Amino acid sequence: MAADDADTIVPSMVAQGAPSSFVKYGWSSHRFERLKTLVREFEASQPGVIRPTFKPKRPGYDLIFRVDRQPPDEFALLAGDVIGGLRDSLDHLIFELSAFHSPTVDPNVTAWPGCERRSQWPVKPSSRRGARLSPVERKVAGLPVEAQVVVCRHQPFYRKRTDRPHVRHPLRILDELRNMDKHRRLGVMVVSVSRFEATVTPASAFTILRHQFTNRPPRDGSVVERVWLSPGVAEADFRVDVAPQCIVCLDEPTAYPSPIPMLDALNALARQVATVLMDLHDFQPPRARAYMEAGPFRET
Repeated sequence: MAADDADTIVPSMVAQGAPSSFVKYGWSSHRFERLKTLVREFEASQPGVIRPTFKPKRPGYDLIFRVDRQPPDEFALLAGDVIGGLRDSLDHLIFELSAFHSPTVDPNVTAWPGCERRSQWPVKPSSRRGARLSPVERKVAGLPVEAQVVVCRHQPFYRKRTDRPHVRHPLRILDELRNMDKHRRLGVMVVSVSRFEATVTPASAFTILRHQFTNRPPRDGSVVERVWLSPGVAEADFRVDVAPQCIVCLDEPTAYPSPIPMLDALNALARQVATVLMDLHDFQPPRARAYMEAGPFRET
């Protein structure tokens, strides 16, 4: 979806009969396309460099990664829009299904459950109503029992033998990032290095004794490679040229254990939400099903 489609995307989807959850997802996809364009342009502009630093006592070289330009603030704001739209589409999904199957349902209590622990989910899906329901049961009480089973299968605890979540489950990460974005600007957007090529041009004979590489995405000032050379080598004996390929990362330790390429992370979240939307396709109203089966929907 092009960036100049902002005034037409939502009216067009509504006119075609798109359910509210898909309209939210479509708008998130629209913002994601804009973000992709900006990020790829920024990465291609070489915002980071790797500077070879000679170490005469070793002798050898340290290749040090330096960030010349950090990403603009717009990246964090657009990423927040994408994440918010994806998470909201799940809440819209539960409401529209509840409203279709249980017209008297209270819209103030319907929501995507997002249970991280097995103990939060009822032992068996229920069609009961009333005050005796648990908070999770109230959120999905308007759904048919069969739909509740599908929702259960997409919870972060699903297939876990212990009462702990899959910490890398995309929907757990989506909830974590959404809560962060509601209270502050999304994480520190850092530039890292995906890979680099070092070319050594010798002016005299020398021997490389050992290499040491980092296994983690480097931060500003990190040593990405160390080289040990044969004794007696001087800095003038060779030249090192390095061409790094830089990437924009999300740096949110509670969501990801280490910095992760931002576009890859958002793409994985979008695919997971798309899977949920399609898995609950059979429970949608006829007009919404017709829209979903017509083919305009695509993954981000």
